[in-house]
Amino acid sequence: MRLIGLLAMLVFLAACEINFDSESGPLTTIRESVDRKGAEMVRAEVAMGAGSLTIDGGGAKLLEAQFLTNRKNFKPDVRYDVSSFRGILNVSEKGESHTGNVKNEWTLRFDNDTPLELQLSMGAGENRLNLKKLSLRRVDVSMGVGQVDLDVSGDYKHSVDVKVNGGVGQANIRLPKNIGVRVDAKGGIGGISVTNLRKDGEYYVNDAYARHNQGMNVEVRGGIGEIKLTVDND
Repeated sequence: MRLIGLLAMLVFLAACEINFDSESGPLTTIRESVDRKGAEMVRAEVAMGAGSLTIDGGGAKLLEAQFLTNRKNFKPDVRYDVSSFRGILNVSEKGESHTGNVKNEWTLRFDNDTPLELQLSMGAGENRLNLKKLSLRRVDVSMGVGQVDLDVSGDYKHSVDVKVNGGVGQANIRLPKNIGVRVDAKGGIGGISVTNLRKDGEYYVNDAYARHNQGMNVEVRGGIGEIKLTVDND
């Protein structure tokens, strides 16, 4: 009960620091798209304040983005540069700040073929990160306040590095069953729970770990709240 009370208090305090535009206005949908422009690999950096972030695959271009908001002065900042074979994509937000009754929902859809590194920084809200269809090489998630559902359960044909830094709230992480997975997990307040993973020294591993050289390395550092690690063996 003390943990729940502490978590609730910290969520409230963090929410008091949420930044929004000076006035809310009518609900607006803003769309942006980015072509790959010949890059052989792309690093995408996404920085979002409070709101709901959804990331998925299946895009017809490198990025197809939709921003749904009633923030009066909101403008997405989407920048993309290609140097040699590498592309750098930045998605962030601009606007004046205040607290208020606002809606801020981002949906980012990447194509499935571009080798991709993701760096994600999130504020308060619920975030759904479905990365299992992407040609993912690395993802680095910094949680804020709320819940993160991270799905990296794809049958990747290359090694993948996953790093999650917990914030205030819950993180649900789905991991692959058909490639080897090794997890270095250290909990904060709230701890870490695992399903269909076994302890191997200081690490957690899945059943495929001993059979595959190539696989996924996961580093989890808990914050305040629970982190759940799951391998679906169905």
